[in-house]
Amino acid sequence: MTALRDWICMIWPANWETFIPDLIVGAITGVVIGVFVLLLQLGVERRGRRRLARQASLRTVQPLLLLLQRPKYFPSYTNIALPRKHRSALDFIEGAQLDEWHEQRPTELTRRLMRYRSILRDFDRDGDNLSQALERWFAIHGPEPKVRQWVTAKLLGAGEYVLKDIPRDKTERRRISRDADEVLDHRNIRKSAGAYRQAERRAEKAMSELLPVLIAEVRKGRPQHRPRRHR
Repeated sequence: MTALRDWICMIWPANWETFIPDLIVGAITGVVIGVFVLLLQLGVERRGRRRLARQASLRTVQPLLLLLQRPKYFPSYTNIALPRKHRSALDFIEGAQLDEWHEQRPTELTRRLMRYRSILRDFDRDGDNLSQALERWFAIHGPEPKVRQWVTAKLLGAGEYVLKDIPRDKTERRRISRDADEVLDHRNIRKSAGAYRQAERRAEKAMSELLPVLIAEVRKGRPQHRPRRHR
């Protein structure tokens, strides 16, 4: 009984007048410490997100700007696919952790990059659709190599200086041109070709809108050198 009485005395407050105030002070102290720890944790996470966004920007902006400002590659008229500059840009953006960057710190730059990437993906898909439409045509009507070469070059915007070298003989050139026109007039190929050309125009427009944003971002990141004052 003595041990039980001693235990009760230990947990039972001897002075009820200070018990409630002490309890309130303890609760308030716990809340203040909890809020402080929470704010500290949020600050650390916020700084981490800013650092991640800044690192993504540094790794992406200047290299992508240099890539897009290169002179146009010499065009290839042998394969329907993303033009090499757009292909290189898409591959670069896909590896730039753009989704995480945009989620953590959305800006005009990340929005432009997201839009450009989306358009390039559509462009790539439209190129595949056009290639498949041509494959189906030539699988049914026979693989005439020079006709196929002429059709591919025409779809990619080749001029007469390119087409005239496919068949050097004028009589053969007229025949190939006539056969190629039959392919190009087919409904499925005409529809796929129209989608491909529209996607190309959208990609060029998105790239032209992205370039000034990239340039502004690069200038923003450069250290500002103050001119020296002459005494």
